[in-house]
Amino acid sequence: MDTEQQDPHLKPDPPPVAGPRSATTQPGGARLLTSDSHIPREIPVRLGRYVIDGLIGRGGMGVVYKARQDGLSRVVALKILLQGEHATPEGRQRFEREARAIAKLRHPNIVSVHEVGEYNGQPFFTMDFIDGVSLAAFVRKVSIESQEVIADLCARIADAIDYAHEQGVIHRDLKPDNILMTANGEPIITDFGLAKDLDSVSILSMSGELMGTPAFMAPEQATGKSTEADRRTDVYALGVILYWLLTRHEPFESRSMVETLNRVATEDPPPATRANPSVHGDLCAICLKAMDRDKLLRYQTAREFANDLRRFVKGYPVHAQPWSAAQTPLQVGH
Repeated sequence: MDTEQQDPHLKPDPPPVAGPRSATTQPGGARLLTSDSHIPREIPVRLGRYVIDGLIGRGGMGVVYKARQDGLSRVVALKILLQGEHATPEGRQRFEREARAIAKLRHPNIVSVHEVGEYNGQPFFTMDFIDGVSLAAFVRKVSIESQEVIADLCARIADAIDYAHEQGVIHRDLKPDNILMTANGEPIITDFGLAKDLDSVSILSMSGELMGTPAFMAPEQATGKSTEADRRTDVYALGVILYWLLTRHEPFESRSMVETLNRVATEDPPPATRANPSVHGDLCAICLKAMDRDKLLRYQTAREFANDLRRFVKGYPVHAQPWSAAQTPLQVGH
């Protein structure tokens, strides 16, 4: 994560305007203020054991800074709660839930948490500093023409999500902006702010609450049935990401968020070949199976999704449809 790439759920911001780092400003707390922020942020240039080097990004819930840890000289991404000590109990609980969700995961394709703490009433946690760009930015810079490469990339993302599921964590907000691409072409999943713990029932997941990004929401999310979100909810999002990589379009592009939500909830997803006729029939079928409105007809795990993608890469028959129907993507067998 560098100054070009913000925490994927945060919109880019100009560099912060910071007070001079002198002996007189460090103890009292220098001003770190984004130029377009309506709410000035007053935090120390030094936050506990961490020295703030610059702003990475800011969103509705948190602010992420590039920081260095004393003693170790380790560069980290440090996330603080936007409202700090004035945050609502619900906001603090969401923030802490994100930290806990990532902290229990140890996978090469998932960002790692190093420390969760509080400084002068300000909750924070530190993560790996990923030197890369979002998948969304990556595909704008690097044109991926090979459908086999796209399938392999999505399979690696699905492997990481399957691991998270096995640890009891559902992401619930998978999208290209929440996946970082390293210089080596490795995908790193970030932003577990909407993560759900399969082993607990949270008041933050009550039915009727919309959670996620409309274009990548599963129907159960689009209709506010958050308590019904499970592994297959992330599988749906994986299918949308695959569709997007193959076509550079979202399945339900609409003029408004409300229209998008309505289409996700009521319409069957269009075949990828409609947006890009060159998409191989097997990949089209995999997309449609992953994005089926009926959860029972989707891949039941991210592992199944990844395995079918690898069958395509190797030239084997895929499970999404009979091999003989590979060129007729509208006739998809489940």
